[in-house]
Amino acid sequence: MRRRSAARSRSWHEAENDLARGADGQKQASPNHVHRPPGQPGPQAWTFHSARPTADSAPQACLDAVLWGDKQPCAEAPLIRLKYGLRLPENDTVQAGKPFTFTVTPEGGRSPSLQGVWISDDKGAHWAAATALSGDKVHVPNPKGPGSISIKVEAKDKDRNSVQQILSDAYLVK
Repeated sequence: MRRRSAARSRSWHEAENDLARGADGQKQASPNHVHRPPGQPGPQAWTFHSARPTADSAPQACLDAVLWGDKQPCAEAPLIRLKYGLRLPENDTVQAGKPFTFTVTPEGGRSPSLQGVWISDDKGAHWAAATALSGDKVHVPNPKGPGSISIKVEAKDKDRNSVQQILSDAYLVK
């Protein structure tokens, strides 16, 4: 994502408030209250720092330049993205009561790293910390009973940019 911006930090919640109003200025439904299919990212919160670029540093042409011929410098926003490697079987189900290992790789920003990974078997009412292994591997003890597991991840980089994301109903246990 590339953007031009004045120097200041913005939280995702500020951006959500901006987006919560339609073109007519009337309040719209929040993106957090939209039904999402299982396994799709749910609520996300980004905090990042940016400043008006003094020279072009975007890896690709900026949209403003392509569409409207804008000549102002453009840079990529320092957003951290999370790449999940769950490696689930076709039915998205793993064995209940058995440990499960997957990867979460933070990308973007400046040298991002995982700060924490949690799982929930009660739709996010309670969260239990997962165990971080070497690299971006995460080890979780699955509950003994059947149900769905949600994953919450937080990552930060050296510039204090961060992301927190909840992957609701990421996989099933049986």
